[in-house]
Amino acid sequence: MKLKINNLKDNDKILWKKMPCTCNKGNVMESHPIKTCLHCKYEICENSMPRDSFTIMETVFDKNNKPTDKTIKKEIKEITIVRGSHDDIIGWEF
Repeated sequence: MKLKINNLKDNDKILWKKMPCTCNKGNVMESHPIKTCLHCKYEICENSMPRDSFTIMETVFDKNNKPTDKTIKKEIKEITIVRGSHDDIIGWEF
């Protein structure tokens, strides 16, 4: 199932996508992650974000709000992107 993603931006509004890649793709020693390239770093973060719904195991709490030994499956159908100063994805929450 497709995941609903909040805080998406158009590519032309994302600052890091306007940064040039500074890697020398023919030389591993001059490419990310050995050589720092913010464009590639941010691209890896964006590509790691889930696009489809997923399931987590959630702890069940008792009436006193204390965790029990029980867990339940919960399907995550919506996330919100948390962005950094270059509009990079620094995380997401559900």
